[in-house]
Amino acid sequence: MSDMSGSHSNSSPLRYSLRDSTILQQVLVLAVPAFIDQFLRMMVGFSDTLLAGQYLTEAHLAAIIMADYLVWFLTGLFVMVSTGSTAMVARFSGSNQWTQAQWVTNQSLTLALALSISITAVGLIVVDPCISALKLQDDAHPFAVEYLTWLLPVMPLAMIEIIGIACLRGAGDTRSGMWIMVGVNIINISTSWCLVLGLGPFPALGWTGIAIGTSISHAWGGLTCGALLVHGRAGLKFKPSQLIPHGPLIRRILRISLPAGGDLVTVILCHLVYMSLINSLGTYATAAHGIALRAESMAFLSAVAFSVAATTLSGQHLGAKSPQKAVQATWTAYAMGTSLMVAMGGLFWMFPYQIVNLFVHENNQHVAQLAAPLLQLVAWCMPFLGTTIILTGSLRGAGDTRWPWLFTLVGHLGIRLPLAFALTQVWKGGLYGAWIAMFLDIFLRSGMVLARFLHGGWKNTRI
Repeated sequence: MSDMSGSHSNSSPLRYSLRDSTILQQVLVLAVPAFIDQFLRMMVGFSDTLLAGQYLTEAHLAAIIMADYLVWFLTGLFVMVSTGSTAMVARFSGSNQWTQAQWVTNQSLTLALALSISITAVGLIVVDPCISALKLQDDAHPFAVEYLTWLLPVMPLAMIEIIGIACLRGAGDTRSGMWIMVGVNIINISTSWCLVLGLGPFPALGWTGIAIGTSISHAWGGLTCGALLVHGRAGLKFKPSQLIPHGPLIRRILRISLPAGGDLVTVILCHLVYMSLINSLGTYATAAHGIALRAESMAFLSAVAFSVAATTLSGQHLGAKSPQKAVQATWTAYAMGTSLMVAMGGLFWMFPYQIVNLFVHENNQHVAQLAAPLLQLVAWCMPFLGTTIILTGSLRGAGDTRWPWLFTLVGHLGIRLPLAFALTQVWKGGLYGAWIAMFLDIFLRSGMVLARFLHGGWKNTRI
């Protein structure tokens, strides 16, 4: 591993210089492309949901919601690699150690490739019993299984897309992910709509068309990201010789990533249990829950985008031995991202039915009646959700991943799940009761994350 000792480059491949830009410029350079990237990722799910809600049945709508949860779980497993990759690439690029940043990128791809192949193999075996265990109604069950059966084989390519973009973000390049998602959206939307409706020379495949279009689009995203790294981008380059597993470096990546992966896996598993409680309320409740989540995702786009900026800048400024600038960058990202979320919350409060009706056909108004009050409830959650997402991003960029995982365990296992069970199964509060439990969980966790950030121990995290 002699190349790992290779050290500092005289010039940075970043699109901007930490020394020559203001904190505000640094945040915006990273957050704006990340916002567009996240918006385009959201549109992939929006397109599938619109097709199911407008042209198919409630069973198809419930199936796409359930399948999306499971895809979220599967791709979320890559956080067991991507968080450490972003943090280490950011720290190395901040100190101009580009050889090390490149090694981290290649080792991350090795780890994620092994993980993604395992996910595909196991997933194809357990997908049917897994859907059954989550209590999805019988009319929606086969549709969810079919969708996932199409998507699971492209997991290795989805891995390249996710891990490659995570490493590029650590190096300060958020534009590549944005352009990759432009292509993913164009392919997903055009292919899915043509195959569902039978436009032009395409056959009308209905539900199967949604699954095929989504699978093809993510395969394209993985191939494109891989091609960028083969060519070289933002100081990072795919090198076959650096793919050979190197134990010490892999352990360093995992030391940061595993708590973050455990955090996200905890979130997703708890969401699946939470989802099973909602599924037990019936197909309409499942569909309404999914519609409300789709609408809510328009708000936390800004939080996720500014969290990306906070993650990268926290790591890079700590690598450059400037912890005070890491704090300034985080507060700047926090102020901007949370302000946008609060503004979106105002729209949720004032126009809930108009927003929900974007996703449902006029014949599905019983779903809209269930979903609209959820948007008015979540409007009050926006500042707390922004605090949780953006400040957690900064902690992860510093490599401080253990505390956020602890906060997740407390919030989900101590608040959300037991309260959701009580409100839906015991006190018969229905879908609205389940969302009250979610609100209280986010409120509690936002306070814990804020306290950890103010404590400042994250500045001394070693990677």
